[in-house]
Amino acid sequence: MATETDYQVFVTFSGEASKGGSTPIPQVTAIRVLTGWLASPTTSAVTPALQEPRGMAMDQWGNLYVAQAEKTATAILAYAPLGGQYLSVGAPLVVAPSYPQGSALQSPALLHPYGLALNYAGMLFASSQDTNVVSAYKLTFQNDIPHAATAAETSPALSAVYGGSFYAGQYVMTFVPLKENDKITTVPQILGGLDYTSNASAHSVRGIAILNQTLYVVDEAAALVGTYALPSGAFTGWITTFGLNMPAMAGPVGITTYGGKVYIGDSGSATVYEWTPASGSTPGALSVYLSDSTLKKVSGIAFLPDGSLIWGSREPVTSADPAAHKGSSDTYSIYRYASGSVQTWASGFTDTPECLLLVPPLF
Repeated sequence: MATETDYQVFVTFSGEASKGGSTPIPQVTAIRVLTGWLASPTTSAVTPALQEPRGMAMDQWGNLYVAQAEKTATAILAYAPLGGQYLSVGAPLVVAPSYPQGSALQSPALLHPYGLALNYAGMLFASSQDTNVVSAYKLTFQNDIPHAATAAETSPALSAVYGGSFYAGQYVMTFVPLKENDKITTVPQILGGLDYTSNASAHSVRGIAILNQTLYVVDEAAALVGTYALPSGAFTGWITTFGLNMPAMAGPVGITTYGGKVYIGDSGSATVYEWTPASGSTPGALSVYLSDSTLKKVSGIAFLPDGSLIWGSREPVTSADPAAHKGSSDTYSIYRYASGSVQTWASGFTDTPECLLLVPPLF
């Protein structure tokens, strides 16, 4: 039976040297869990240096998928747990047309990705901040190791219901396409099209998650979370705080699932919301799970197996002026909410954390 010390938490960091004086962390980083679900004070690198790693996903065989977000090196990379460590499976599974290595699959839908999610049918979903869509890829394996990925068919909802022109593998529609030369069909927001703002700190599509054959997509610009049925891709509604007696969503980024519910981290309101999906005649319901000052600029969120919530924050903790642009003395933390209190879980990082992934026992 697995115990606390059999688990790890993988973390990606911004990795952008251009953002200030802090030291970028370009690798996926592992934090080993200690007894009592505490974090080890030491970390280890899981992957080679990447260019702006973001979302992660893990399949049933322990293969790790990582979104590489840098615009001129956009890719989805795969690593297999071989010999007690994660080793690259070779060429990227999916790349953007601008990627310098042209031998891998090119996907015009993929550019500046953020979130990754896997579903029951062996499909890998990716959200892209600079095409403003979510696209899907069918994985093939050799000896339980990912071998290739090909763009899935455009979702039935897009091809049959809306018609028009879409990216190969596109599953979620856009209201405002970002690549002007890509003449894809747009869909109004009321019908599920993702929004966008030119504010560099508020792209549209961020984290994604799958629960009970529903794809959840965080639309940061619109301060909404879209829901889309799988496998059809049909839009089934927005999760919104509008008209509810609770802090208004003002910058949702991270999303995760736990215990049959969906949790949304909102950096603008410093809140984590809890969504209980509809069941039978009972409609879905949104509530506040936690509001706390440490959730300001929250990024990735995840749950430990004991039910405690952890999250990364882009807010520096050592700057004399936390509102100032990050500098060489800034450090960043990951926090934990357990037994009714918030505590620092892991600290001293020289780069802003982006995404978190709980990793079960593998070796």
